[in-house]
Amino acid sequence: KNIIEPLINLGFDEPKAKKMVYDISKKLGIENLIYKNIDSLSYSEKKMIGIAKSIVHGPSLILLDNVFDSLDLNYKNKIISYLKSSKKNIVIFTTNNSEDLMLADNIIVLKDGKIIEATGSDTKAINEIFDTDDGARYVGEFAIGVNPYVTRAMGDILFDEKIAGSIHFTPGECYDDAYNGNVSAIHWDLVLDQTIAHGGGEIYFDDKLIRKDGIFVLDELKCLNPENLK
Repeated sequence: KNIIEPLINLGFDEPKAKKMVYDISKKLGIENLIYKNIDSLSYSEKKMIGIAKSIVHGPSLILLDNVFDSLDLNYKNKIISYLKSSKKNIVIFTTNNSEDLMLADNIIVLKDGKIIEATGSDTKAINEIFDTDDGARYVGEFAIGVNPYVTRAMGDILFDEKIAGSIHFTPGECYDDAYNGNVSAIHWDLVLDQTIAHGGGEIYFDDKLIRKDGIFVLDELKCLNPENLK
């Protein structure tokens, strides 16, 4: 039910949707999970259902935020196997484990707020962008999306950067009304949806968890959760 509902909402008829759910569950090795109550699953199992839900419709772009760190080894290997065999998707993922970098074709490494390394299918071209000026390798924006009425990507960055449960990171120019001193000719908006439907994710400030899977967990920040902003 958790995986099929988005397909029905997207207009797929039920027989087609059921086949798509079966196909993705087989590819991810979670056939034994799809008929279980979500509340009976372990954290890793819930993450796998969330990942399946976000990719079952065959998106061209997959965003994964520290997904490998939160999965047990068995499920991590299944996800890695799927990603390696997938030729039609662009996958962007963040990780704290340097070993995971072997999975990537394009890598951006940040240190002290600066992009110190960028490699990819066209390393020269991407570094030409980041070498545009001194500010291009530094962060112009970082924000946490909380708009309860923006729940999915629309292809318009003015809305997408405000998706509830997302984070927004921008190398390059900062805005005057949120000035941090960084000046650049580029402004590259990157949005990551951390809701459970898109694989989940966590935000830590000073080693303290403040948001998990798009929901604030600190009592003083729970007022920013969607149900409290409508």
